[in-house]
Amino acid sequence: MDAITQCIEALIVGSPQVVEQLVMIPLARGTVQPRTYKVLEEAISDETASVSEVSESGAVPTLLFENKAPQPVLLIDGDTLMGAKQNRTLNISILIAAGTRTEIPVSCVEAGRWSRTSRHFSPSSDHMYASGRSRMMHDVHRSMEAGHGPRADQHEVWGDIDRKMGRMGVRSATRTMTDIYEQRGCSLDAMAGQLKAAPDQVGAIFIVRDRIAGLELFDHPRDAGAQAAQARAELRPRCDRRIGHARAELDPDQRGVPAGHRPRAAQRRSPPSAWACIPGSRARG
Repeated sequence: MDAITQCIEALIVGSPQVVEQLVMIPLARGTVQPRTYKVLEEAISDETASVSEVSESGAVPTLLFENKAPQPVLLIDGDTLMGAKQNRTLNISILIAAGTRTEIPVSCVEAGRWSRTSRHFSPSSDHMYASGRSRMMHDVHRSMEAGHGPRADQHEVWGDIDRKMGRMGVRSATRTMTDIYEQRGCSLDAMAGQLKAAPDQVGAIFIVRDRIAGLELFDHPRDAGAQAAQARAELRPRCDRRIGHARAELDPDQRGVPAGHRPRAAQRRSPPSAWACIPGSRARG
């Protein structure tokens, strides 16, 4: 039995949580092994890693990641980096080996700036929103199949962000994706407060308007308990972050939808298609 099959069969499916038109179905594991790597925010925070432009002049689709830590660092597609010459988002997930310098493939999410604001990048708590991430991954897969490496269609990334801003009524001087979260943050945070990540949760299925918007699955839950307050303020636990990015998918079509409206299907039951995503998993109700 391969590792992926074992992981799926060990999942415990929690009770759905519903907020307006969003359903989150928690995925947990009864037994979790110790984590042997850091994630981006941790490595940047403790200064064991840094991200910078590849050169003084820079290159839009590539950044330089230096890992000075004695363990690997996990970078996840859609992780967003702020600063330097323009904000970027990661095209693919990469495990960076300890003590190495690696060029990483990225896409720009700030079309209106090419001027340095800092020497190094800082991780943003705002992940690439679900539909944009899906389109980017489609481009990346197609590029890799053609032998061109993990490249996204940069003009399409910019266009998708512009269309998202237009639908959500967001204005941005530099056309940066992070302004979507800055300007719509209050309404999104209010919804996020109603969705709770379980201590043993390692992932979730997100459903918007009775359609699966995404599934996130990791091998380890983020730290909880005493570190929760600090993580919310500085890093935001991974599951909570993914809740935010799924929530962002609710807003573009809110025009004409009465405040507080919730579809009957979401109020009464979780969509049966969600359970079909994870054959062999166990329900926990």
